[in-house]
Amino acid sequence: MSVDVTPAWEVSNLKNPRGKGKMVQVTRKDDTHVVARVMWRGVPHWEEDKNEIWLGVALQTPDGKNDGEVDGKRYFKTKAAHGLFVRERNVEPLEDPNNSKVIVCTIL
Repeated sequence: MSVDVTPAWEVSNLKNPRGKGKMVQVTRKDDTHVVARVMWRGVPHWEEDKNEIWLGVALQTPDGKNDGEVDGKRYFKTKAAHGLFVRERNVEPLEDPNNSKVIVCTIL
């Protein structure tokens, strides 16, 4: 008898592949990378008519555009210039050297 086994990481990520608390690697337009943690997932107010899912991430360095607040609306809280919003469709899973999963996304 043959059994198809799916790793636990893949099963959990089928339900929520880009969930809050996941570490991510963000690829910028200039192909540089920054490491961040997912703090928020949803449709931001500037995308309500498009219904596109975005991720709010907290960067480890002050290379962001906000602190988790945009146009007076608070999505999450992080240090000044450590927050960034990226489109979820630009995010893909990637394994890091410590054998834990991170996510890569491109800022457009």
